[in-house]
Amino acid sequence: MRKSAMMVLFFSVGLFLFYITMRMVSAISQGYAWTEMDWNSDGATSISEFIASSDIGKLKTNDGERSCIEYYSYKDASTIRLDCD
Repeated sequence: MRKSAMMVLFFSVGLFLFYITMRMVSAISQGYAWTEMDWNSDGATSISEFIASSDIGKLKTNDGERSCIEYYSYKDASTIRLDCD
């Protein structure tokens, strides 16, 4: 009984670590600069913002004559942030 409980615990921890690793790999593959990932605009990029960047897309747009970059959520296409020149 004790051995099976330990196996379940190790499996659960391993699964969690695998999930976090895959989210981090996905975030890295987005190609954002560390400063771009400051989604709450507090001046610093936290680990949670880094991991959240795996769910955020980037689109170049125009707002009148200004060139902009829209960051949007993959989940529902809502705008996370709009940076314009």
